[in-house]
Amino acid sequence: MKIDEIWQNIIIHEGETFYTTKGLPFTYVVINDHEIVPFRGKETRWTLSKNLLNKALEFKVFSGKEFNNAIIGSSYVRGLLEDRRINK
Repeated sequence: MKIDEIWQNIIIHEGETFYTTKGLPFTYVVINDHEIVPFRGKETRWTLSKNLLNKALEFKVFSGKEFNNAIIGSSYVRGLLEDRRINK
């Protein structure tokens, strides 16, 4: 899928529960129509942009040292991009 389609799905599924690579549940809110803030409980650490997700799509696999080093919040990004609601 292309980033615009993925981003539309992210907007549609805002507030739903997703899972990190370690199976930890999180949700997110969309801000500024081009960023999301993921939360685990009341905890948040990053703001993830549409551009960051697009950069992640350039990788063949959403895991590994290179992916984790290049993508901030890689566990959240992978959780989103591997979910069928977001990346069909």
